[in-house]
Order: sequence, then structure tokens, then C-alpha cells
Amino acid sequence: MSTVVLVSDNENIKTSVKRNLVLLRNSDRFLSVNGLNAQDALLTIRPDVVIFHYDGNNRQEILTTIKKIKSGDVFGGVSLMLLLDKICREFVIEAFDYGVDDYCTVSDDFSELVIRVLNAVKKSDLKSKLRELKGQMSLFNILDAGGNFYTNAVAEEILARELQKEDCGEKLSYMITGPDEEGKNFYSDGLMSEVILKSVRGTDLVFEKAGGKFAILLRGGVDTAITVFEKIKSALPKEMTIKAGILSVCDKKADEIVQKASSAFNLAILENSDYKIYLEKDSSADDWLKDEVGGKGEQTFKLFKNVFKQKINNVISPVFYRFQKAYEDKFDGVKVAQFANEYESIFRVSDGENESRLTIISPKFSKVILATTHSGLESPENSTKELSLNQVSVNGISEITEEFIQDFLRRNQYI
Repeated sequence: MSTVVLVSDNENIKTSVKRNLVLLRNSDRFLSVNGLNAQDALLTIRPDVVIFHYDGNNRQEILTTIKKIKSGDVFGGVSLMLLLDKICREFVIEAFDYGVDDYCTVSDDFSELVIRVLNAVKKSDLKSKLRELKGQMSLFNILDAGGNFYTNAVAEEILARELQKEDCGEKLSYMITGPDEEGKNFYSDGLMSEVILKSVRGTDLVFEKAGGKFAILLRGGVDTAITVFEKIKSALPKEMTIKAGILSVCDKKADEIVQKASSAFNLAILENSDYKIYLEKDSSADDWLKDEVGGKGEQTFKLFKNVFKQKINNVISPVFYRFQKAYEDKFDGVKVAQFANEYESIFRVSDGENESRLTIISPKFSKVILATTHSGLESPENSTKELSLNQVSVNGISEITEEFIQDFLRRNQYI
């Protein structure tokens, strides 16, 4: 049984709609209520479709009722319509932003209203089924508690499956967005979630991540991601500042996409930019540093030693500090620390039983040594590798640090 309710104070409109409206089944019913009592009446009736009659003077009354309907879980998959005495474009757009699904006018042929109401009934049925399915997916930690976003636990797998479906070209982009250090003081997860839901389309995928961050796979290129970010940013209070890391998804694997978007996000915070687009080739000021250099004497060694100090101060330490702040309170029992002097820089993650260290030590001419050491039960083997100085960039060190932390969290079953 489906229930259609007309909210109107006009008795002629009520009579006309009731006389002309044709529903699908004998068990379906049509009811009408006055605008003043609409909220209480709708709570009692629990309709499948609500038609709001707009006479030009009851704008705020309708919007208040719509907001009440959309703010809770009581009304489930209800579909909302407007029946207008005359077209008011501004009100229609505003009502759609509040959650209205469709509209028609009193002057339209009644077949128009009948078709739209029947479609609304079908849409309400689909919404209810989808709502039930989302509830089941939340129970299995596939979706968040609200049933709106994929959880971090399944994010990479869902992303990988989605990439397999696409001959992407330039059609997809990926964005990680969340609060910066100042924005965390005013951050509201509920508000951020609400704004994101209003800013994305049904074909976009949204993943909930730790630390108030969200990842979004968007149908469209980098320009689309920037547009969506600007829309989200403009809808938030000015003090709730956010940043974003963005990249094109073309020809990339899921883990690579997440890692590079995270690097771009961290770079945006480090440079205090609204957003950063990940570029495959770093346009570094250190391009003059080559792996093969001549004149490996005392003067050359001092030159590279001085450059390495600058790298510690301007690149490595800021990146390590950013990751320390980002992860130090995320997981119970996990401690994150970093240390630097003129010879080395160390990033450490531990949980009391296991410890991993990422150490970057002084250069060997144009090379630096990257050492990963582990201790604890069932620790993996330690490893070292060389990097050229022109690889020691914010993007490069951010990627390495992110991968190092994620590896520790996976191995010790925190994610």
C-alpha cells in the first residue's frame, strides 16, 4: 500500500486533486492535510509521497516542513513534490536544494500530475529498498553508520573494482579533502558529511577516511574535482578551513591513487594552499643535482652536505612533522614521533610491542640513504635504498612516509 498526501489550505485544490488522481492499486490511498498541521500529521501518516501546494505565500512553511522531513530517519524513502499555482524559479531551485524530487503546476493537464505522482511512488519504493540495503551494508562495515559513504576498511577494494570497470582516459579524478590544523578546531563531521552529499552526484563514490577526511572518486577530470572542492569549501563556515589533494586517475592502480592523493593533500597543508594537484614529474629547483657528478673532492662534498641540511630543514622535517600531527591521535596505542639533526632525520611509529623507524641519513655526494628498520614479534626484514638529492622533494618524501605508516598499520592489524 502506498500513501500520497497533499499539503494545502485550498479546499478547491484538495477536491480537484483527489477527483483526478489515479493510483496504481485499490489499496493505495490519497489524503490531504492543512499546512499548519502538516508536520504532526505527516509523522502520524508516514506517507510515501508528499505534494506541497505552493500558493505564493507559504514558502517558508513548506521549506521548514521539508527540512524536518529530511533531517531524521522517520520518513524513510518518502518522495517530495511541489504543486505550484504559478512558476517561481527561485523557489523551485531552493526547494530542490532542500530535497524536493519533482514539481508541476496547477495549470498543467492533470495527466502530467498523475504521471509524476506514479513515478514518485515508484521512486519511493526504490528509496526504501535502497535504504534497507544500505542498513545491511552498514552492519557489515561496508558503509558508514549513516549509510552514505564507504568505510576506510573497504575503500581500496571498492576503488580497485571501480577502476576495472572504466576505460578511464581522462574521465575520472580522485580527491582527498579534510580540515587543516586550524580547521580542526571548528570541524564538524556532520556538517562536512552533509555538504559533501549535496556537492557530489549519485555516480560519484565517497569514502570516509580517518581524521575527518573524505576521499571522492569523481566522474570527470581534474577540473571537475576542483569545481566540487570549491563548492564544498564555499558551503562551509569560513573558520572551518579545508584542503584537498587531487589527481587524474588515468592508468593508475588503487593503492597508487590513494598514496599520491595523500601526498598532494599533505603538500596543500604544508604550503597552505587550498588544493594541490599531484603532478607525475616534480618541477624541482634541484634539477641541477645529478647522480653522476664530477670533482668529488672536499669542495663538492661540502656543497652536497649543505644542500642536505637544507633538505632536512625545508622538506624532510616539515613533512615528518605533518605526518606526526596527522597520525599521533588516530589509533589507540600507536605513538608517532620524529627527530632531526644536521646528519639524519628519523620518523618512528610504535605501539609498545612493535616499532618501525624510517631514517634518512647524510648524503654520499648526490645520494642519501633511506633506511627502514623494524623490531618486535614477526617483524619484516630491515631494508635500505638510495635516493638522489633531487628525489628528496615534498611529494617524494610524503609518498614514502605515507607508505611507511600504512605498512606499519596493516602489519599490526590497525587497518
